[in-house]
Amino acid sequence: MNSLLTNTLDDYAGLLEAAGVPFKKEGPWLMSISPIPILPGWDIFLSLKTEFVEDFIAVLSQLQAEFKPVFKIIEGRVAHRQINDGRNSSLNGVPAICLHAPNESAFDKLIIQLESKTKSFRGPVLQNKTRLGSVLYIDPVLAVSLDLDSRAYHAKRKSKFIDRKYLIHSVLRTSEKGNVYK
Repeated sequence: MNSLLTNTLDDYAGLLEAAGVPFKKEGPWLMSISPIPILPGWDIFLSLKTEFVEDFIAVLSQLQAEFKPVFKIIEGRVAHRQINDGRNSSLNGVPAICLHAPNESAFDKLIIQLESKTKSFRGPVLQNKTRLGSVLYIDPVLAVSLDLDSRAYHAKRKSKFIDRKYLIHSVLRTSEKGNVYK
């Protein structure tokens, strides 16, 4: 971890400033400054553990030069952990990091770039979202309308086994902290 950025980890604004990514603060969110209107649809959600945020912001600064995606990131580590743990009722079910592509072709290219650059990242599973990569998710309605099998990326199928040893009979409970299976 970069020692110069250690003091800014509690506030992601310092990380964005150090990476040269322009942003504005709106409530608990750090958002991109963009003249592009945000239309519903081409949203990409990232579910990261807090220790991967610094690396993700480095990836975001690279993507800004090429794609200029509109982004929304929670303001700091404390709020990020609350979202990941499901402790923040006002932001319940909202991912800590969202990207928005302006159109379908930019969406395709952005997904492919993100999938390759975030393979080593980890994070909690987002409920009610379709998983595309290790930490990449999209809205399930969008996944159905896109015919994912014909694209360069595809949604990973959920296995009926855990560690190839335990057969999942049914799901008793799902939550941000983990699922309980029978």
